[in-house]
Amino acid sequence: MRKFSDEERERIREQLIQTGRELLVTYGPAKTTVNDITEPVGIAKPTFYQFFDAKSDLYVEIFERELDELTANLESELEGIEDPRERLERFFRCYVEFGEGNEFVQRVFLRGDYRDVIGDLSPEQIADLERKEMEVLVPPIQEIQRRSE
Repeated sequence: MRKFSDEERERIREQLIQTGRELLVTYGPAKTTVNDITEPVGIAKPTFYQFFDAKSDLYVEIFERELDELTANLESELEGIEDPRERLERFFRCYVEFGEGNEFVQRVFLRGDYRDVIGDLSPEQIADLERKEMEVLVPPIQEIQRRSE
């Protein structure tokens, strides 16, 4: 098995993530194969498994990045807003825009394709994803509650 330098590994990993996201949004998880993801990156299918244990692990990575983007958007949107009501309105607006404007979230979670993604995840992985999502959503709500007391 070929060894990659750290720079090559990072470049290939990023390409797999970007290609996987594009294909997932375009074709959905059921119609996207590991080979579909690796071919444009220029690596063999078995090499994929040097980067991810399964296709579902790639999708988890993509979702975690989407959550990071939501976190950044929430922080930016809520920065400097003192009024609890306005904070709450902005929080919900950001969350709705995240769901409605994000193709990945639309395709995987709102159109029901998530079963094709989470079907390969262990209960521990699912619980970890849920925990990460709550880590994004709960603190702003707690802060709004604190400010409204």
